[in-house]
Amino acid sequence: MMMLATYDLFYILLSLILFTVPQISEAYNTSGAHFYVLPRALPLAQMSLTGSVYSTLAITVERYLIVCHPFYTISHKWAAKRYIIPIVLFSFLYNLPKFFELTTGLETTNATDAVNLDSLLNEVEPITKYTIEPTTMRVNEYYIKIYCIWMNFAFMGLLPFCLLIILNALTLRSLIVQNKSTLSNEFSMSKKNEIALAKVSLTICLIFILCHSVKWIPNLYELARLATEDKRAWPAWVESVTHISHFLMTVNSSVNFYVYCVKHYKLLSNCCDGSISGSGSLNLIHTDVGSVSDQHRRSSANSRMRRSSTWLLNKSKMSRLSSVISL
Repeated sequence: MMMLATYDLFYILLSLILFTVPQISEAYNTSGAHFYVLPRALPLAQMSLTGSVYSTLAITVERYLIVCHPFYTISHKWAAKRYIIPIVLFSFLYNLPKFFELTTGLETTNATDAVNLDSLLNEVEPITKYTIEPTTMRVNEYYIKIYCIWMNFAFMGLLPFCLLIILNALTLRSLIVQNKSTLSNEFSMSKKNEIALAKVSLTICLIFILCHSVKWIPNLYELARLATEDKRAWPAWVESVTHISHFLMTVNSSVNFYVYCVKHYKLLSNCCDGSISGSGSLNLIHTDVGSVSDQHRRSSANSRMRRSSTWLLNKSKMSRLSSVISL
């Protein structure tokens, strides 16, 4: 979850730099900063988006294994680095060609004013205009079809979406079965935190699918246009859908953190309430100072509590053992 929040935070910041700042600051455009930042910030934004997608997929895989195959996770304890390192490497290597797609160009034009004769006699200063130009690799037909279209469709669309839908469907079915099963209270309480985390994962994945589905409309349109070799400019509705897609992906990166915090705020509140009530009862026991008979009654009560807690612990172990044998 920390890795997902980190990728989402970087994607939001880079989206603000790429799409928001040029719209609200004229000096940012005229100074040429935007044209130097965009070729370098856009690959970083794509890298953050890739990391966010596969971090969501990693959370889904982890929740699926814990809910549907709990004994496998107990016998194979995976550290977080087994998820983090492959995702970081894949996000960097997969988006490495994007650093060589765009470059900053300069166009020099001579501005003349032919309205009056005095302007023709004066020396005309050239005007420098910054542009974003594609490299030779970016306009290559095979690069566009293989990397920009098909690989993007497979690794950023089809594979994550299919795995998210299938694994979340299996996790949801397992949660429904567990809620209907007649397990002991001790065993149910031990699963409470894992079920809550699984619900968080389901909510995050549902928002992910809804927000990332829109981006495939312009991608599929571009794929269809390449198939027909249509060289016309994009229609206005495709540009509008592209802007909506950027907005929804930014919303998705913003919502993930709040979904996680809202769910865990409830869990943290329950834990704090339980610790406060437990400490209150403990203070009552320690402040109840009386005669020797009161102390004797307290010691006998404590011994009965220890025996009952031992009996409950043994009962919990037997229930777990019986569940293992039944499986």
